[in-house]
Amino acid sequence: MAIKLDKLNSLVEWVNERTGAKAIWDHLMNEAIPGGTRWVYVLGSALLFSLTLQFFTGALLLLYYVPAAEFAHVSVAYIQKEVMAGSFIRGLHHYGTSIIVILAVLHMLRTFFWGSYKNKRELVWLAGVTLFFIILGFGFTGYLLPWDQKAYFGTAVAINLMSALPVIGEPMSKIALGGDGLSTLTLSRFFVIHVAVLPAILVIFTAGHLFLLRRANHSGDFRETPTSEPFFPKQFFKDSAFAFLLFGLLSSISYFMPAPLEPEANPADASYIPRPEWYFLFLFQLLKYFPGNLVLIPAVIIPGIVFTIIFLLPFLDKNPERNPFKRPIACVSALVLVCSVILITGLALRDDRKDPLVRKQLEKQVTDGKAFLKTPFVPKTTGKAAETAAQASNAPPPAIYQAKCAACHGDKGQGQLGSKLINLSQKEKRTRDDIIKILEDPQSYGLAVTMPKFSDLSEKERQELADWIVSLK
Repeated sequence: MAIKLDKLNSLVEWVNERTGAKAIWDHLMNEAIPGGTRWVYVLGSALLFSLTLQFFTGALLLLYYVPAAEFAHVSVAYIQKEVMAGSFIRGLHHYGTSIIVILAVLHMLRTFFWGSYKNKRELVWLAGVTLFFIILGFGFTGYLLPWDQKAYFGTAVAINLMSALPVIGEPMSKIALGGDGLSTLTLSRFFVIHVAVLPAILVIFTAGHLFLLRRANHSGDFRETPTSEPFFPKQFFKDSAFAFLLFGLLSSISYFMPAPLEPEANPADASYIPRPEWYFLFLFQLLKYFPGNLVLIPAVIIPGIVFTIIFLLPFLDKNPERNPFKRPIACVSALVLVCSVILITGLALRDDRKDPLVRKQLEKQVTDGKAFLKTPFVPKTTGKAAETAAQASNAPPPAIYQAKCAACHGDKGQGQLGSKLINLSQKEKRTRDDIIKILEDPQSYGLAVTMPKFSDLSEKERQELADWIVSLK
């Protein structure tokens, strides 16, 4: 045992001589925290941990994701339904975005109320606020990537708002779209920004933020105190414990509440009601109060003024006082802003529940998403596989179809008295299980009363019918 420890120590010393690892470790772990360690200081480390987790889970998702309109949704469905632990990994990535936004807001609020942007820490604040904007950029660009109903229509609304901006709006929306409408070009642009451009910018600003933070030293408590504690071991333990609890919470949510995925985007669906993610919902609600030509007020002017004040805060507030109880105007203003955002978000949710038609449609969209996740994975085919599938779709119908269905739907599903069955699985998004249930109770699916119930069919006959109808192309 002693020999093994000696070899390990020799290896450590060998690495240290060439990298200076011990000096770096001592510098990181022995940072003095004025006023001692606090649980409230874990927010910055938790945010860094969450961003690292996003990078890791995002890299795993990239192994399967296809950034093309034709295959984006099916690749996400494959991850969610077929890949081992795919649903869990996507859940970590999906819910991790919300966790990051919450942590970023709380960290900025803690920095503000503690006055930690004062005393030559202006650049630390500027880098932190920029990181917050980058995080919101991740949320916006990643929203489209699943290419489901929610992603498609939500992004379409956002780009339409972008086009309403004076002078720059139209060219910006054209660049974002890559054409006249959402397509593979749009998806590829959002994909590149999400997985390459923004991560590179994030790494640069995170490194700069940490460097400037170390350069300025830890701000510590807002109360002046002669005592201080090193980062290690107490604050290190608190940061690690909170990161562990955070990962446990995120893992539980991802396991018990799989990330949502609605059916593939259908641009022709005029009934779909888009809604943004919760952290953009207050901006969506503001648009209701400024209709028509006034759209610039909630879309540009109000957010622009607020974010400019936040960004330039260290230069606008030069008072060296850090105690929040001695800065009532600034702190009350911040609380009013936070409460306003929460209130407006609550009003948006209330309005959706208040209108019965909107509520019913939104509930239907959620139900459709849950139903889609429960259906078996159906791959898309191209090239030779597609030709084979097309040939298979020309297979003769089973005898039970000729006996029960051909009189209304045609001898090959082309439609006659009844509706056309060709491409039913694509146009109506009907799965094999849907068709089997329709044969049992068509009216529960909203079909006309002229469609009879085939309760007398055997399970095998219903399966034969469903398999053949799904194959029709």
